[in-house]
Amino acid sequence: MCWSLWPLQFGEGQSVCRFHSLHGFPECWYSFRHLLDAFSGSHKVVAIDLRGYGYAILRNTNPTAPKAHALSCSFTNKPSPSWMGSAQYDLETLVQDVREVIRALGYTECVLVSHDWGGLLAWQFALRYPQMVTRFVTMAMPHPQCWRKNFNLAQFSASWYIFFFQLPWLPELFTTRRNHHMTRRGVFTGRAMGCKREGAVLSADIDVYLWASSTPGVTSSAINYYRNVFTRNIMYGLMNPVPKTPLEVPVLSIIPDCDNAILKSTYRGQAKYVKELTELRLTSKATRCAR
Repeated sequence: MCWSLWPLQFGEGQSVCRFHSLHGFPECWYSFRHLLDAFSGSHKVVAIDLRGYGYAILRNTNPTAPKAHALSCSFTNKPSPSWMGSAQYDLETLVQDVREVIRALGYTECVLVSHDWGGLLAWQFALRYPQMVTRFVTMAMPHPQCWRKNFNLAQFSASWYIFFFQLPWLPELFTTRRNHHMTRRGVFTGRAMGCKREGAVLSADIDVYLWASSTPGVTSSAINYYRNVFTRNIMYGLMNPVPKTPLEVPVLSIIPDCDNAILKSTYRGQAKYVKELTELRLTSKATRCAR
């Protein structure tokens, strides 16, 4: 069986891939539906399901929605998640996925938009291939150096789920129990991680994420991103150190005020690592999820 990344390309505008969007956990391309709608009139806009996520069928039931092209970019056999962490979900592989999707679509550069885990990949991609990024927008993910330098006991406590996901079997059972209750309630509408603005996430939206999350193999694939954090991804950091000079790419860093997973203090010092940085701090009505 062949595995594919499925970029959804909207818009008939410029030939440059103006927006290339990378989602977070446990989401899919649908998180960027509003961006696709807003910019497709004048730009090429692409949103993908990251490796192991989502589904390969665009169900477009809105006749007024912008025209979308679902493009299959096949690079390897279907990734097989592992209880101990699979090499097919390490940073090296995931960063190369981003690079190959951009090239497979016929582009040489893009405006990179990202959220959560997509933000971590986007930071690594921008640092390694700055010539392929004209501008960079990241939501709910600080610069990698800030992660390392500002990681304290409070952030350790907030990141409990990263350590929980290192366990075999149990995380899969926990996230899928009660018909994916964590996806339906915990992540999107729960007190800790959910959206704080009433009505921002509709039941129909949750159905889309539930459908994507319940696709066989997706849960283990998504958790495998975390299972490489303390093993292969450490080696990636040693082999690909953050450049000593500030990143030349203009960066917009969107920092939620009430993010219970990544504390505001963890973003401290980003200006030292980015030459042209804009930080947008959202109010207490903000949400961790890219809505």
